[in-house]
Order: sequence, then C-alpha cells, then structure tokens
Amino acid sequence: MPLPMRRLVLGLRERYCKPINIKKNSIEMTILHISDTHNLHHKITSPLISKADILIHSGDITNQWGEEYKQGGVMSVGRAVNDWVTQGDRNTNGMFEDGSTNQAFARADQMKWVEDKQYYKVSAFWRVVKAIIQNTICAGNDWYKHAVWSNLYKLSPTGGGNPSNSLCKKQLEICIDIFKKEIETFDPKFIVCLSGKGWYYDFLCGLNNDTEPVVEREETWGDYKATIYRIGNRCYIGSEHPQGKNEVAHINTITKLLKELM
Repeated sequence: MPLPMRRLVLGLRERYCKPINIKKNSIEMTILHISDTHNLHHKITSPLISKADILIHSGDITNQWGEEYKQGGVMSVGRAVNDWVTQGDRNTNGMFEDGSTNQAFARADQMKWVEDKQYYKVSAFWRVVKAIIQNTICAGNDWYKHAVWSNLYKLSPTGGGNPSNSLCKKQLEICIDIFKKEIETFDPKFIVCLSGKGWYYDFLCGLNNDTEPVVEREETWGDYKATIYRIGNRCYIGSEHPQGKNEVAHINTITKLLKELM
C-alpha cells in the first residue's frame, strides 16, 4: 500500500477569503479546502460542500506519487498545474470519476503517464526531473515509480499557463498550507523546487515560520544557481524552471548536490 494510503484523514476546513475584485465587481467568496480523502471522497456528506463557491481538494489531486516511493525520497515541485487534465472543461466531476479522461484523483497510472505518454519529449521540466531521479534513485525506465511530484500553486487560468501575480497572491496562504500537508504526508528528505526563486521563496518562508530560511550552499550552473536551504530535517534545493535553459548543466548540478546530501 502506498505511503499516503496508510492514513485516512477526512478533515474539513472552511476557509474564507477577503472580498476580491473580479472585473471591477467586489464579491465575497467562500473557499472550502478538503484534503487527503484517499478515494473516500464520495463518503463526505458535509453541508459545507454545497455552500462553497470554490472547492479545493489537496493531498490527492495536486500531487502524485509512484508506487515504490519511500519516505525520505526526493520530491519534485513545479510552479502551477497549467490547466492540467481538465483542459478548460469547467465540469470537474470527471476529475473524481474512475476511468474518466479527465481523472486527476487516484489515477490508476499514478506517475506512469509521464513515461507512457513520453511527456519528457515536450517538457523540459519532466526531462530534468526524470534525469535527476535516474541519476540518484533509480537508473531504469521505471524511474517514475520512485517519484513524487506537486506544484506550488493549485489554481491556474482556464486554458493553461501560469497564474498571474494577482491570482498567486489570492491563493498563496492556502497553497502554503497545502504544501506543508503534502510534505508531511510524503515525508521527503529532499525537495527540489524547479520554479525560480520568485515562485518558491514565499513557500519556504512559510515553511520556516514566516522567516527567511538560511542558505546552506549555492552552486552555479551557467548564468543561474541552485541554492540549498535546510528547514528542520529536510533539505530544499531551489533552482530555475528548466524551460529554455541548459538542461545538461542543470541536471548535473542538481544531481551533484543531491548525491552530496544523501
């Protein structure tokens, strides 16, 4: 049984955001956050769900893990979900339905889809993640079985792309909470943030009791650098998003740092 399935948490937290401006009209929205339902979402009967304007489900949707992932492993983190499987479809029911083409929850091919569909051929992010895991954990083609992956931000624009500064600001607090829960659940020893400091730094500060984390070491690769932060008993490597950059130098640098830390 995969690590996150060992515990069942059916916790409901009602979260409210301040009034936000959308197209110059001030509206107040209720955001409901549920997490770690582990395939038992259909048993949730709380009336809070029907009252929420936005439902955020974390712990099962926004991250995925390989079947052989073990505690103390490497977690890879990107920027945002980029519309993901729904591809602009506003009917989110399919995200929870087994066998749906839009299924994002408890997929049967957890992480395997990256290899099967060869996403690394079109995605610099996945090329770098694959190489890092193969260089440090599993050299074979079943590297995805040892991976755990998530994104910093859970809401992105319909149709794809990264969230705007405004959308990032509105969801930052709750996304930090979700990130904390993800790390607690998967218990990685090493977290590699391939997003750029402008994206990951607020999250690291949030993990560090809202204070700046201490820089343990920096390693330069080309015009960029990878930075090691230590928060508690975990090591965080912050680096750039791989798109449009020297992937070989990037991979070699992250691999070197991880091997030295392991």
